Amino acid sequence: AGVVLVTCGWKLLKLSVPFLLLILVAIPFGAGLYTRLIIRPETYTIGASAAELDQLPGVDVYVKGTDLFYSLGRTAGVIGLGESYRGVRLLQPFAALGIFVAFSRIRSVTRLVFVSLFGIAILFFCNLFRLICLSLVVIYGGFGPTSSLPRAIAAVCSIFVFYGLFAFLCHFKLNLFVEIE
Repeated sequence: AGVVLVTCGWKLLKLSVPFLLLILVAIPFGAGLYTRLIIRPETYTIGASAAELDQLPGVDVYVKGTDLFYSLGRTAGVIGLGESYRGVRLLQPFAALGIFVAFSRIRSVTRLVFVSLFGIAILFFCNLFRLICLSLVVIYGGFGPTSSLPRAIAAVCSIFVFYGLFAFLCHFKLNLFVEIE
């Protein structure tokens, strides 16, 4: 940002903000910082997904640590959600996708702030959706707790849902207010 400001000025720096944010999102967090930021929201998300899955007919689910244990009829098993570092590993791709969608559709700062605040809520909803998808595939698909196929299916589904919800939010925000010139 400093190099762009010194060489090209404020006008080009304003235009390059989306790319600078994408570069910032690409920097990985350390495991300690990531765990401190994510452990509490992830605990709530695991509890909420257990409560949702417990509503399914014939399925009993309870939380022990960061794993969900289930019983369906005579079948019992564990859904290995993993520690918090693996639990919200899609945080950075969600943020990058949100930055891309928001800056490709919205230019005013107030609209970007509005979309960013709602984007955080969408991010946590999609993480809950990912955990529920993973759990459904493990429970009804008969996969083991460490199988990578359910994790991949859940991740792809949640990215599509995130993109759809975020694009709808951007479209809704763009059409909610009409700016008068």
